[in-house]
Amino acid sequence: LQEHLDTLPLSPEGRGLWQLRCIAALRHTGQNTHALAMVNGLRQEAVRLEGRAGECVRGHVALLAARLSFNAAPHQASTQLDFMGLLAQVDAAPSARLYWEWSNLYGLALRRRIAAAMPSGSGIVDELVQHGHAAFEAAYYWAAMAHDAYHQQAIASNYAYFLYWLTTQGRTGSTQSAIAWFQLAH
Repeated sequence: LQEHLDTLPLSPEGRGLWQLRCIAALRHTGQNTHALAMVNGLRQEAVRLEGRAGECVRGHVALLAARLSFNAAPHQASTQLDFMGLLAQVDAAPSARLYWEWSNLYGLALRRRIAAAMPSGSGIVDELVQHGHAAFEAAYYWAAMAHDAYHQQAIASNYAYFLYWLTTQGRTGSTQSAIAWFQLAH
């Protein structure tokens, strides 16, 4: 991929798309530091892209940067990521993939936000729990719309664990929902 990126006469938009593919390959092979360096480089290039293609590349870049940040330090990123700002960037370049990725990441972060809010007995916990349910349900919906069975399975597993974790924290009445989502995932 990198060789093609270096040698093909790509338009700026095509170059952005190709870089996104390189970044995805780096992430899937665990080369997150190199992927983050490419994301930061692409972020600078993407500001010059115009139209829907530019919005799309910028949306993917923003989401990739957030995900890499979350992967590096989940607890820290859960409280520091601006999910509403990130959603605005996704909304500017609507795609089922961007929506499921945002929703899934938000759901993962919400579990940590819930855990952080629980000791204070804050009334916000119930609201965060509802947001968590909505986030994972939306993620599953958007992955289904994208015909992405692989990520539907991952999202179902994430939601199942969220439901199970809530049960262990005394926030739900039974483990049946968690088991149903684990069954769906497997």
